[in-house]
Amino acid sequence: MTPKVPVKLTKYASVLARLLVVNLRPRRRSRRGAGRGTTLFALAVPVLVVGIAWRCDLSIVAHGAAWSEQPATESVKGKIPAEPATAAGGDEELAQHILLPGLLRGGSFLGGPAASPSPAASSVPSASASPTAVEHPEPTPSPSSPPPFVPAAEFFVAAAASGSGDGSLERPWTLQQALSQPASLKAGGLVWLRGGTYAATWKTDPSLGRISFSCGTHGTAEAPIVFRNYRDERVTIDGEANEVVLFAQDCSFTWFWGLELMSSAPVRTPSRSYIYGTAPDLKFINMFLHDMADGIDLWTTATNAELYGSLVYHNGWDETNGGHGHGIYTQNKTGVKRIQDNIFFSQYGYNIKVWSTNQFVDNFVLEGNIVFNGGSLSEYASRKFNFFVVGNNPAAPARNLVVRRNYTYAGNTTTTPACNAFGPNYGATDLILEDNYLLGQFRVGGPYVNCSIRRNHILGGTALGFITGTGFDRADYPDNVYAQELPTSGAEVFVLPNVYEPGRANVAIYNWGGADTVDVAADTLGLATGDRYQLIHAMDPFNDIITRSYDGGGTIPVPMTGHTFAQAIGSSKSPVSQFPRFGAFVVRRLGR
Repeated sequence: MTPKVPVKLTKYASVLARLLVVNLRPRRRSRRGAGRGTTLFALAVPVLVVGIAWRCDLSIVAHGAAWSEQPATESVKGKIPAEPATAAGGDEELAQHILLPGLLRGGSFLGGPAASPSPAASSVPSASASPTAVEHPEPTPSPSSPPPFVPAAEFFVAAAASGSGDGSLERPWTLQQALSQPASLKAGGLVWLRGGTYAATWKTDPSLGRISFSCGTHGTAEAPIVFRNYRDERVTIDGEANEVVLFAQDCSFTWFWGLELMSSAPVRTPSRSYIYGTAPDLKFINMFLHDMADGIDLWTTATNAELYGSLVYHNGWDETNGGHGHGIYTQNKTGVKRIQDNIFFSQYGYNIKVWSTNQFVDNFVLEGNIVFNGGSLSEYASRKFNFFVVGNNPAAPARNLVVRRNYTYAGNTTTTPACNAFGPNYGATDLILEDNYLLGQFRVGGPYVNCSIRRNHILGGTALGFITGTGFDRADYPDNVYAQELPTSGAEVFVLPNVYEPGRANVAIYNWGGADTVDVAADTLGLATGDRYQLIHAMDPFNDIITRSYDGGGTIPVPMTGHTFAQAIGSSKSPVSQFPRFGAFVVRRLGR
């Protein structure tokens, strides 16, 4: 589609020169009402310099302008109201991009999360203690494992069901029958999905297009309705060429667990399937969300939603102005949205996009996620992000965000290395940014008000400067490690136990020295001598699986070479590997 490019000229005074700011706003028509929209590229040009330094990533521009993406104004009838299209403008919005090379040697770095084993020696230095700029009490610890779900009754669904069943094992329901909540399916019910591929068209909506399945179940806070794969059988819900694979609006207190949602359509377009989530109190647990337009969209009305323990990858599509479509696209105002302990990688667009124009990106918990290769599927050298957490509402900066114990990676093996953005264009209030490994360029844009930013590794490791923007002074946040270069020896391992499935954990490995194998402490995985376990490579989760027994030696070996990679559907681009320097895995205890 052809972008429209209006041009706005604004003057910006600085102590060095007057800048001519050109805002290019390529617009594309949204296929859904909320969250799709315009991309605002800002390039700053000193008047005193002859010529124009044109770089899409803006990393080497000494002075820059606010960069953003704005949702479109096209509304979805009866679904989500459109957001007014107001352009960012004004000197207060200009997010300057300044290279800050070197390593901060003041401040301190405290140890990683308690769940992680002690890391091997690293070349990233620590330093002496120093208080943070803003004193905060210790943050509330992450919740312990929820109590086991004890179903009030159990039912069954099968891909080949006739439509006349009663939900028993012998006469299962169709998936849409169960999602429509038959009279016998009450709060607390557990619906087991038998293995197979589920594909259908529920209806055609004039705004959303073809919908594969629609959820209409209502549980309670104490007794949700749960849809789960039966005994580890592979359950694939295929949106095919439909626009929406799962429509979750007229439901509540419903969980989806252990399911694979994807699109097998061979052509990548904006109308590719996705999960449309606007209902309250939804949970998506240990899912596989891949090869769709977005992995999942959770809009403002999807209060208290949770995406947990899921693998989200290969989502989006390409246009001439870059990659579009994200692992998750979300907004929030009330309640708390939780994006925890997931593995995001290799989208066309951003891995995690928390963004809104003139609405809100408040009350999020982003914790324990492994995030890498943002934008690596795109053929274009457009901006790419692992984290893009940006409120574009001048009256409401991002508020009440907990971003903690996340592990990112950005290598030079992509067309443009992925960045991490927290705060632009209008800053953040009451942000807790703690205990993260943020590799690649760290993009900021204050003011940062009442924020706790400490115990992070903010590292470069790419051709981009490791930190850029305004409103963030490293001297105000000394209790972090800042460095352009990555360590070159040792390894660091982070184990993130799954709170819903004991014996399951995600593992992030920073193999700084490039060893062929890295050992992971068995006790962090909950393994006892004789336990059988699976080591699942996240980038090929249905094929690259090693099954072994733990010999009691204290560690399990994790190979950092010789892995396979799933190919994105409809793409000829080879998957981007970060081995042997970085890898992400899922470990599952199978018993004895």
